Amino acid sequence: MKEITLIIGFAEKDLHVVIIKKDHILCAQQCEVNSNGIEKIPTLIKSTLKKTTYTAQSLAKISCIAGPGSYTSSRLILSIASAIRRSLSIPIATLNYLY
Repeated sequence: MKEITLIIGFAEKDLHVVIIKKDHILCAQQCEVNSNGIEKIPTLIKSTLKKTTYTAQSLAKISCIAGPGSYTSSRLILSIASAIRRSLSIPIATLNYLY
């Protein structure tokens, strides 16, 4: 059953992945990325899901945090989120980062 949300953010040099169910955070992880961020994003998503009892097939939706950060990091997040969205046929949304 699809019931969890994946939230991905790449603010400045920190990559964030959060899994939520309704209003509850199930798991959240962060890592600093100096280079090769494209390689760390799927790994962090996989390890975050692994810490819960859910799989990628349980994702109901995916959200990306917009900013702050470089244009390239935003593109990486949106590209990976778009690939997940297409493979699982789930909706995608952006969340604005508030300072």
